[in-house]
Amino acid sequence: MPDKKLVITDLDDTLWQWLTTWYGGYKGFINYLHEHEGVPEEQASEAWARSYGDGGGIEFPPTADYLIKYTDLTTKKAIAAYPEAVRVSRRSRDESLLMFDGVADTLRTLADSGVTVVAHTDSPITAAVHRLHTAGLDGAVKEVYAAPVFEDFGYGMYLLNTVDAHVSQWEFKPSTRVLNEIIRYHGASLDNTFYVGDSLRRDMTMARTAGITGLWAKYGL
Repeated sequence: MPDKKLVITDLDDTLWQWLTTWYGGYKGFINYLHEHEGVPEEQASEAWARSYGDGGGIEFPPTADYLIKYTDLTTKKAIAAYPEAVRVSRRSRDESLLMFDGVADTLRTLADSGVTVVAHTDSPITAAVHRLHTAGLDGAVKEVYAAPVFEDFGYGMYLLNTVDAHVSQWEFKPSTRVLNEIIRYHGASLDNTFYVGDSLRRDMTMARTAGITGLWAKYGL
């Protein structure tokens, strides 16, 4: 009896456009502060850039402390405006999630036919789980392997309790350690394991090194 097929897929720029999603959240945050609090766009953008430069995740808006430091808002106004700015940013981000044509239907067809579909991404685990849920792919993707970064993406923290999420001993692509772990965990053969990704340098090189078939999502570039 042939081995069960295993499809391991990257997420950002393979299933959806990452930049469009990120930019939606970024612009929602900047626009809210500018339109409702009178903050110049340059100042709001500087706060975001400084936060990222100091090691903050590029996926998430800067904290209120950065608004206090890099904009003309008073401490009281920055603290009061921050929660709504984040809420608007999240809504704009989710509304901007753009799936590539045919991807969702393909994943559901694979799952319905008995193929195990596993997500593997260098994105923060909460970001990965959140976007999968927003895209309506909860049932199509069985597991998520992602970087152990637990930023609050709204309901992403709660969803970690409802999906099979793996973050231990993380190594970023093109390391094959996590990829080999996935294959061993599912008892899959190399011949029946496929990796889908958009990056030739990271995804396809990693798949080739691991000895499995790489499927290049060229449209993600």
